[in-house]
Amino acid sequence: MTKFYSAGGSQSVSLVDGIQVVKRVVNRIKSIIQMPLSRKQRQVKRKKCGEIREAIQQRIAGKMQKKQTYKRNKLEKKLKNANLDIAAEFSDVDKVIQEGIRDILAGKVVGR
Repeated sequence: MTKFYSAGGSQSVSLVDGIQVVKRVVNRIKSIIQMPLSRKQRQVKRKKCGEIREAIQQRIAGKMQKKQTYKRNKLEKKLKNANLDIAAEFSDVDKVIQEGIRDILAGKVVGR
């Protein structure tokens, strides 16, 4: 604690002491207030992280939907082809399912 002496004498010393006390009180109040503020900041960060996660999940879901739509459209194009050999095109598919596809394309099955 620095004491300054001037023409006022003890008044200057008490003023400097008063300033030091005020600074200590202000620092103590800041440290007490800082805890709830940091907690609020963490809550805000968590909320932002949650929002970012949701946005990422929505984007991923959109991409997956686009991929599924693309695959479905590609399959529909194949099936619309009149010269389609189902056994050759869909060799990895079970024979029963291939027969079902032939029946559907031929119009033999309704409501299946």
